[in-house]
Amino acid sequence: MIIALACVVVAGIGVNVTQNISGEVIRTGDIHQSLRLDNAIVRVTDVRTGTAMAGQTDDDRYKTGGMILAVTLRVEAPGTKYTVGGDDGVSVQAGGRTYAAFGPNTSITAEAGFASTGDLLFEVDPNHIAGAYLELYRSEFIHVTPQKVHIRLGITQQNAAQWVAAAKGRTLQVGSASSEPLG
Repeated sequence: MIIALACVVVAGIGVNVTQNISGEVIRTGDIHQSLRLDNAIVRVTDVRTGTAMAGQTDDDRYKTGGMILAVTLRVEAPGTKYTVGGDDGVSVQAGGRTYAAFGPNTSITAEAGFASTGDLLFEVDPNHIAGAYLELYRSEFIHVTPQKVHIRLGITQQNAAQWVAAAKGRTLQVGSASSEPLG
């Protein structure tokens, strides 16, 4: 009986604490702007488009009937090792659609005290790219206030056709992530 009562009290406290949480924290910025994501600092340094990609090996070659966005992301880890991406945690959002990363880099990891930079690739529908932004977040089982970063990629309704035209017939060269010490 006492154990059952203790469980009800603990559950009640947990529900009460949960109800006071305001929800997720979303930070929004533009390319070349540094934004904090948990214990890391992230920044999109470049956005390129193409219809094919070539990596370091023949297995890293890919051609699409749509469009490929190559988003160069810098991840700084001033305190502890930090990874962006992987199975989830990184996508491009555009036109009400979600595009997952593919190719040789689906995540970028920076060791503590270092910054890593690499290309994240997304195959997108060229008819639905206006307003595209990169969404970064940390997927965790237990979190109090989830953080997300939205980085606008500079593709607007007014210039979307120019981005699509620039992609036609272009092969993007992508490599592995590079790393350098912070300082």
